[in-house]
Amino acid sequence: MNRFSFGTERFKLNFSIHDEKIHLYDETDYPLTDNQKYYLKTFSNIAEVEISGSGTREHTGDRHIFTSESQTLKYVTHKIHKNGENDVLIILQKNDKIELLTYYELVAGTETIRAWNSVTNISDKRITLEYISSFYKMDMIGYNHYSTAELIIPHNSWYFEAQWKRSKLIDLGIVSSNELKTFKKYCVSNTGAWPSKNYLPMGMLKDFIEERCYMWQIEANGSWSYEIGDMIKNVTLNLSGPTFQENGWAKHLESGESFESVKAAITLGKDEFECIENITRYRRKICKRTFDWKDNPVIFNEYMLASWNCPSHETATALAPTAKKIGADYFVIDCGWHDEILNPFYYVGKWEESKTKYPNGLKNTLKYLESLGLKTGLWMEPEVVGALGDAKNMWDDDCYFQRFGKPLVISNRYQLDFRNKKVTDFLEEKISYLVNEYNIGYLKLDYNIEPGVGTDLDSDSFGDGLLEHNRKYHEFISKIGQKHPNLIIEGCASGGNRLDYLTMENVNLVSTSDQTDYLTYPYIVSNLLTAVLPEQAGIWCYPKLENLGSDEISFEDININLMNSMIGRVHMASKLYLFSEDKQSFMQKGIEFYHSLDSFRQNAVPFYPKGFSSFDDESLAFGLKNDGVAYLWVYNLKNDADVNIDLKGANKVELAFPLEAVKTSFEFENEKLTYHPTQIATARLFKIIYE
Repeated sequence: MNRFSFGTERFKLNFSIHDEKIHLYDETDYPLTDNQKYYLKTFSNIAEVEISGSGTREHTGDRHIFTSESQTLKYVTHKIHKNGENDVLIILQKNDKIELLTYYELVAGTETIRAWNSVTNISDKRITLEYISSFYKMDMIGYNHYSTAELIIPHNSWYFEAQWKRSKLIDLGIVSSNELKTFKKYCVSNTGAWPSKNYLPMGMLKDFIEERCYMWQIEANGSWSYEIGDMIKNVTLNLSGPTFQENGWAKHLESGESFESVKAAITLGKDEFECIENITRYRRKICKRTFDWKDNPVIFNEYMLASWNCPSHETATALAPTAKKIGADYFVIDCGWHDEILNPFYYVGKWEESKTKYPNGLKNTLKYLESLGLKTGLWMEPEVVGALGDAKNMWDDDCYFQRFGKPLVISNRYQLDFRNKKVTDFLEEKISYLVNEYNIGYLKLDYNIEPGVGTDLDSDSFGDGLLEHNRKYHEFISKIGQKHPNLIIEGCASGGNRLDYLTMENVNLVSTSDQTDYLTYPYIVSNLLTAVLPEQAGIWCYPKLENLGSDEISFEDININLMNSMIGRVHMASKLYLFSEDKQSFMQKGIEFYHSLDSFRQNAVPFYPKGFSSFDDESLAFGLKNDGVAYLWVYNLKNDADVNIDLKGANKVELAFPLEAVKTSFEFENEKLTYHPTQIATARLFKIIYE
């Protein structure tokens, strides 16, 4: 038997080659039976591929293990080549139907491996794929650790993103109750074009006994799936894009045709927090649009708690001077600049300026904003066309998603099909017109429908139509970025429904939530950097609530808003001009402090001295660390009790923000910080110096 490894000293994938088969598993001293040893060495495949009509041998229920091709593929060769500074292992297998290339890319400096598969039909007949893994491994924990090992899942929902929940494997029904395997699997999956509407496309497996944790992210801007299940006292892990069983996906391959799976990244750390550090460094490596990260320009968007969806020349002139004074760099006009009707969500699609809201022309308003020293931006929802206006008449039915011969209408919108060149040509031309003629430097791309399983028009399956559309949308955004290299592109999907690192490779930043309550937002912000780089995390700062007078908004309220946003990218909003001079000055000092962290933030990684937060937590503590220095965000939200935080290794703590307007009392002794709030709902930022 020939064995070799790929990876780093801390994270290695261990392969073995014997009897013309290649396997991925770790050596163990656990006392396996002869039958279990046979299963480990025979079925520890590196990839799983299912082809319609191709038989399987094993009894597996609906688990994606022992699939039709995995048992007949034979090892041919493997090699390592360089992709820039990264090493890429490529393994070739084949049988009489397919040739399978499995890729493992070690991304330098990240302890993270990116994996995917490419399958080619080498037969003379058409084949149909029903499943192809992106990553598969058979032994993910220590043997028989079901009672202690945890699956940690990031739940994600509208207004309440990035909520990690833990479950013991045995509590999920994952346990070996016989010698080999059961049919039980635990599957986390997404179907549709909002990849993070229910869960982030991520997960973790933590083994307390082994003191190790795997973390993964599936890089798909649509449907994806992962599953775990028991196997010879251990756990299998499958990561994939869409599947036939979970997502209605199947793909025909004619002779000579190929298909590439979605990519997935996996890392290993001693615990979940080291994994997050690794994946943060990895995300910085793969992102393409980073030119704005150095300066982290502040965005003022007039939608939230200000114009909502009825912007006009008057709203811009009312909001912009104060926004600039406080520290905004960009002024973004959101939904409503483009149609005459007051509530335009269901009429969009032409992307032509409103004559009634901008009687002297939108260009005139944008030039006014520029005269204040503000760069300008506009909102678009390019993937949809409103069903209530006449914009729908611009398109033929073949430009829309269809099901059973009828265009799909969801939330009074049609879904455009980016596989159709008429669609992409029109939108590319329209965006270029806005950039070149209106001189905008910022484009917010929103997406407010979920088309579900996909389209059957000109596709092998509903899921095939959706996947190809999503890939074309990804190509479209990439092309827009290349064509307009100085344009800041924001991704948005009703807040945080597109928090995936296929989308985020191609955008500068994302909208993280539609949350309108700044006292709920901290529960999102506290976990947010597990999902998004701080440089990409657009977070609302909107201290003026519509139902309160400006004198009813305290300095503490403003401070919490500032604290929420300054860990990521500040998205200011609301009617700030109603604030008194001293409150505007306080906000201005907050923005100045935010920029003082710009260089620190570029290489910082998240840390969680109290662990991930939950909505029932009374206090929160989370932050960023870099080269012996950390900044710690501390909140008390449900009472005025002391907040105690253990800071192992710290030798000095000082208050970083705010330094005035509100009182702060704290102590630091014996590596423990104690913050003494004076009221319910406060927030403070501390600077920590480590030895």
